[in-house]
Amino acid sequence: MKNALNILTFGCLKEITNQIATQLKTLEINYNFIDICNYDEIDEVLIHEDLDIIIVNRDVESISYLDFLHKIKESYPYLVRILVADEWSKELIIKTNNLVHLIIEKSFMSETLVDTIIRAIQLQKLLKNNHLTKLINSFDELPIMHNTYIELLHLLKSPDVPLKKIADLIAKDYSLTARTLQVSNMSIFTHIGRINNVQNAVVFLGTNVLKAIVLYLQVFNFESENLQEVKTIKALESHSTKVAEFAKTCAQYYKCSNEIQDHTFTASLLHDIGKFIVVTKTNKWDDITCYAAENGLSINQAEKDILGTTHAEIGAYLLNLWGFPTSVVNAVAYHHNPSKAKNNTLGPLTFVHLSEAFISGESLDCEDNIYHYLDLEYLSNVNIDGDLPVLLRLFNSSIEGAEQ
Repeated sequence: MKNALNILTFGCLKEITNQIATQLKTLEINYNFIDICNYDEIDEVLIHEDLDIIIVNRDVESISYLDFLHKIKESYPYLVRILVADEWSKELIIKTNNLVHLIIEKSFMSETLVDTIIRAIQLQKLLKNNHLTKLINSFDELPIMHNTYIELLHLLKSPDVPLKKIADLIAKDYSLTARTLQVSNMSIFTHIGRINNVQNAVVFLGTNVLKAIVLYLQVFNFESENLQEVKTIKALESHSTKVAEFAKTCAQYYKCSNEIQDHTFTASLLHDIGKFIVVTKTNKWDDITCYAAENGLSINQAEKDILGTTHAEIGAYLLNLWGFPTSVVNAVAYHHNPSKAKNNTLGPLTFVHLSEAFISGESLDCEDNIYHYLDLEYLSNVNIDGDLPVLLRLFNSSIEGAEQ
């Protein structure tokens, strides 16, 4: 693994990059800022430097920023591409959705970019997989955000946004309204009575869960002429909601804080987002499932052999890039093999792993086979391996409740 993060800046404001450099030094982060003024300089830079991130100023004068981004994506698809603009807008998002991974407003550039760089370093340490970065950044585009979702996610970034403003925006979108109310009335939430309006749902769910719902809807709002692909995505969607519901039930059983419960629900709802990307962006899903069946391997191992990475790592990478909490990112990255996280604290990773194992083993002939999906070493490390019979009864009662 490299010792420093290499960041290429194109036409960026010197005073802002100087501020960022000062903060990075304070945080003892190793980095290299390389500034260029025209596209032709990139080839020479890449001969000597292994770049990670490129930051492009929208107002650069020497070349159209859109032309520049197209060239970067075509020639260097593995780079994380960040656009700096005076202000965020729906039009800008639509123009650049398939060209950049992140748009940062200049007024927030310093704090947002420092956070992004920290996340990039954390992810390098977390996954240590060069195949992953090159695969993800080579995709033609990531899921397209509809205008309502774009605006809502932008609002949710502000800690001071009035909840009524969020509720009014949700109410404008039928599918978002329906899903928000559906989630609010899951059995894990109904201890306060039925919720039948968006305003109450927003207050009750909170912004962390709403952000997960928005991204979940945006990802699974999927259209394709390939019926098998649609069937696979629908199965993923159903599986994800089941895992989210039981994972939160587990967090409630252990009387975890509201924040841990929210992060658990978020991580479990989005834990297979990487699988969605594999199915829709790689054309390798049939190869992966056949290879796994023919060789008696898990899907995870088959993905690793064919893609060089797994859906769990892809999901973690994307959620990290989109600014989700570290505990959510870790839970997604290691939900199949939590021992590798080397984190023995009871939290979202624990509950997503438990729920994924129980839901995946539900269709097996013998209940004992559910244990085949569990990382028993990890459960022992977090001191809940002795609780498995109780958790199995809790799971069975939750299934019976859902069927009634």
